[in-house]
Amino acid sequence: MMQRRAPTRPAAPPASRAADGFSVADLRRDGIVGADEIRSAAAAYLDDPACSPFKLRNGHTVDVAAAVEGHRLTAKALADPETPIGNRRILVQAVLALARTDPSSPTD
Repeated sequence: MMQRRAPTRPAAPPASRAADGFSVADLRRDGIVGADEIRSAAAAYLDDPACSPFKLRNGHTVDVAAAVEGHRLTAKALADPETPIGNRRILVQAVLALARTDPSSPTD
């Protein structure tokens, strides 16, 4: 039986993705964005879904509303008044992890 090698992860996101912006998960993995910022962005959106893009500490911004609208199942769950707040929080945080940051905004 062949042994499987553990997959390796690049130390930083490929430069080719910089033009599209890095995902929040990329920035989190690299220690640029903290879990507290992701929770804060989700909370800000849940308090006011019409809020402006959320600015992270290092200057990157992420449009939480656009990320939620772009994920059909999350948008549907958030529109359902029966969805518990804990589930809403988790859904928004998951969508945030996939969201791309604005490449023109970082100041680091």
